[in-house]
Amino acid sequence: ASFPQPHVPLAPSPRFCNRSAAGSYGDTLLEMDEAIGELGRIVSEAGAARSTLTLFASDNGPWVEMAPAAGSAGPLRGGKFTTYEGGIRVPALAHLPGAVPAGRVTAAVASLLDVLP
Repeated sequence: ASFPQPHVPLAPSPRFCNRSAAGSYGDTLLEMDEAIGELGRIVSEAGAARSTLTLFASDNGPWVEMAPAAGSAGPLRGGKFTTYEGGIRVPALAHLPGAVPAGRVTAAVASLLDVLP
């Protein structure tokens, strides 16, 4: 599945509006969190959880000129549209029981091109 959010303009569904202290950005993240949880439940109910790689990643850093609606790169310089660390260094989460150790953290440099053809 792919999510166009949280790109601006933000448009959380009505039932998620004003649910987060972080405004529309937080509301959008809450909506994505629920959708991702639902996908996980569907995969589990289908009996495929132990053989399904779940990968959650971003394509680029935040659009800093649209802050706070577009997130934050924290202490990193730059954001979307730049080659500074804040524009290209993004978090990624992977889950595949038996293959991806739970709680593992790495600072290794990678690209989604390393995962997808």
